Amino acid sequence: MYLSHLNIILGFYKLTTDSNTYAELNTHISQHLQNLSLQDSTAHIASYIGSNLRFPADQAATLFSLYLFDRNYKTQLHQEPLKMWLTYVNTRAVNGKYNLPFSEVSGKTSYSYMPRGCALSFTIRYLSFLNKVEAKKLWITYKKEFLIDVLNYSGFREWPSGITKEADIDSGPIVMGIGTSATGLGLIASKAMNDDLVYQKLKSIEFFVRNQQKTILSESILAKSIDLVASNYKEF
Repeated sequence: MYLSHLNIILGFYKLTTDSNTYAELNTHISQHLQNLSLQDSTAHIASYIGSNLRFPADQAATLFSLYLFDRNYKTQLHQEPLKMWLTYVNTRAVNGKYNLPFSEVSGKTSYSYMPRGCALSFTIRYLSFLNKVEAKKLWITYKKEFLIDVLNYSGFREWPSGITKEADIDSGPIVMGIGTSATGLGLIASKAMNDDLVYQKLKSIEFFVRNQQKTILSESILAKSIDLVASNYKEF
């Protein structure tokens, strides 16, 4: 994941400056990530060194980094890994009850086969660049299963209805089932999906990050980061 996010940064650097300062490094990382993706039987790169955990959301970020490289240098590195990834997820990594992708495909965590909000919002945002049709299908099902209204606030669940789990570093704070990450990232995903109705409803994310009476919500680094991104959103 470090390499994938570094590659995204390098891609945006090239996109915004048109400088070739980091072209060699960008190329090396992109080719490496492509090779790892193509060689893996699940079409997912292990997210961390020394770990066999493979998260579809993390692979979406990897593929987005390749997409950026292709956009900048007129190549096609992301296309075959994307095709393999979509085929694997759609045929072997979907929870039949919810018709949504697994959180993790190796089955090595307690929640691997359970869809979760932070991962889905994250995935849809990146997938919107890679395959708009697939992103739209995922978005429709995601809204149906995870979008809720609580006390005049709207947000995305972190876990499916009826499933209760503790908050973690990925979810951020969870209040009445609504996840900070799922909702904050969902705000950006709704923009990518041109879903203004949901975007307007999700503006209640400010409940999580600006309500000074909720210290754990307003003071967390994650909440502040989401607030910054949401308030300064701009498509490129």
